[in-house]
Amino acid sequence: MPVQKFKTLQEAERALWNFRPDAAYYKMLHSLFELAFKYSNIHCEKGVHKFKTIHEANIHRMNTMQIE
Repeated sequence: MPVQKFKTLQEAERALWNFRPDAAYYKMLHSLFELAFKYSNIHCEKGVHKFKTIHEANIHRMNTMQIE
């Protein structure tokens, strides 16, 4: 990604949004996420689970989360 300069914070905030993404944008986004997952050492169980309380969900997360 190229380096950009901004004169105001509002200009920088507007540059974060892409309202007309194309195929190249999604390829770049995919490579960014691949890089993030490559360097992340936390692996979570896949799937959707239903819990009655947040406490129950947090216990499940701590029991199934693998940190390498």
